[in-house]
Amino acid sequence: MKTSTINENILPLIIILGFFIDGADKYLRSLQESRVGYIVKSILAFFLCILILYFYISQKKIKKPNRIIFLFFLLIVCLFSGFLFSSAWLSDEPFSSKIYASLRYFSGLIFVIFPLCFIQTKKVSDIFSLIFIVNCILAWIGFAFGIEILRTYGHIMDLDAGWVDQRFGYSGLIPEQNNASFFFLFGVANSYWRYKYLSKTPIELFFGIATCFILGTKAILLALFIFFVLIFAKSLAKKLLLTAVVIAFAFYAEINMGLSGLVTNEKIWNSALSGRLNFLFYKFSPLISSANLENIIFGFQGAKPQIYLIEMDFFDLVLFFGVVGALIYMTIIFMIFWERRGPTMWIPLAISTLAISFFSGHLFYDPTSMLYLSFIIACAGYFKIKDSERVKLL
Repeated sequence: MKTSTINENILPLIIILGFFIDGADKYLRSLQESRVGYIVKSILAFFLCILILYFYISQKKIKKPNRIIFLFFLLIVCLFSGFLFSSAWLSDEPFSSKIYASLRYFSGLIFVIFPLCFIQTKKVSDIFSLIFIVNCILAWIGFAFGIEILRTYGHIMDLDAGWVDQRFGYSGLIPEQNNASFFFLFGVANSYWRYKYLSKTPIELFFGIATCFILGTKAILLALFIFFVLIFAKSLAKKLLLTAVVIAFAFYAEINMGLSGLVTNEKIWNSALSGRLNFLFYKFSPLISSANLENIIFGFQGAKPQIYLIEMDFFDLVLFFGVVGALIYMTIIFMIFWERRGPTMWIPLAISTLAISFFSGHLFYDPTSMLYLSFIIACAGYFKIKDSERVKLL
């Protein structure tokens, strides 16, 4: 097979495969089997890693993000240094569980590095657009007919106790609410680029935005708010409009509960963060206060979510990799984001993505969300080329 054919088809195939894996994963999670999807994605990440190495060694036509890949291997060295200095194999946790947690982080990185290695074509955007529309339709079908498997929280249950999470939301085949927030944000961004650069109808964009409102997650609403604020704030009139909205909200808050009460009310903020404020107080603070120098530098490499997972990605990175590893990890992410700069809305999209990651987590730690991020990074690669062509014409 010619390299150009692989370049053109590998990411679209992965997008299709990833979507159907997620559908199967969501069904299995409804049966309380949660690791199958992660294992499959780890195998997929391993395959992509082998593919990248093959093209490097064979000197095929491949772009080489050498500094990013160097930092990737430096992060691996940092991780195993942490295993060595913190005596991870002597802890009560099985060492295999630490390797499993490590694979979650590293497989996600491989997903987002992979699109940088190949020139992307329009096919990537076409396939992601198709998958996004299909999933939006499934979400609305679930909403209209109350189909349990299509609910955002329908698979979260205790079969023995007969308990099912009844929170509102419909996400189609996306397995978890946190994954769904990223998927829909990236789908909206791709729809906008198609409208802007390919002169596609805005119906897909409006349909995607409307579907976000039945998703049932706070994260997608926050992301869309930041996303459009950063876009609309370019003109003076729009800045004034946004200022008026903020003032109106502040005035309403002052009348109903007092602005100072809003700012200092721990219960409200903990609810807004879905309990993560408690995680900071009762997980992160005790761990950091009892940490030794090796833990601070190299992390705890802890794999038990009930002990080590805050569900706020920047805190989770520090707990797992330590300060050094977290800085390396975020440097890789920022370098990837910087490499994709160019298409209109990329910076607002990057900021919105990191905002969700900070407040609700499940991006860096979750291979599913990182796979979705690789989709939009691939799309941004194509639209970056379109943007440069447009600038040349001007």
